[in-house]
Amino acid sequence: MEKGIPVVFFTHLSANLDNWDPRVIDGIAEKHWVITFDNKGIGSSSGKTPNSIEQMAQDALDFIKALGLSKIDVLSFSMGGMIAQELINYEPNLVRKLILSGTGPRGGENIENVARLSDLDTIRSVFTLKDVKTYLFFTRTANGRKKSKRIFETFGGKKRTTR
Repeated sequence: MEKGIPVVFFTHLSANLDNWDPRVIDGIAEKHWVITFDNKGIGSSSGKTPNSIEQMAQDALDFIKALGLSKIDVLSFSMGGMIAQELINYEPNLVRKLILSGTGPRGGENIENVARLSDLDTIRSVFTLKDVKTYLFFTRTANGRKKSKRIFETFGGKKRTTR
């Protein structure tokens, strides 16, 4: 469905299109036009991967404008929420509705530690041969390890399509 105002999805750190749960995309796509995309240099996207949230927001804005969109709704998760907040700084009238989930604001308490902690999780994933999301999104408790294992068994390695 390509009618009305589209819902543009903004992904989390280390994500590409395949990391969206198809149940979320399909559920929203039942009533809304959904657009998912990979940031520059991520997944199958060409270009140099940006090294700042601000540049990622500018790249997203360029993508949205290239589609000829003048109004969007946004569903964002984690780093995607940070990108979406910057996008609004650049183009405040572009976004009609905004969903920020699992994210934080610039200058929020301990937000300056996110990059360092993410880097440590990336290093940990290399040494343990586990997907970095195991460490980024799940606690290291017995329950967290159980949930992580279930998610990766459910979605691990499966290619999904988007609309």
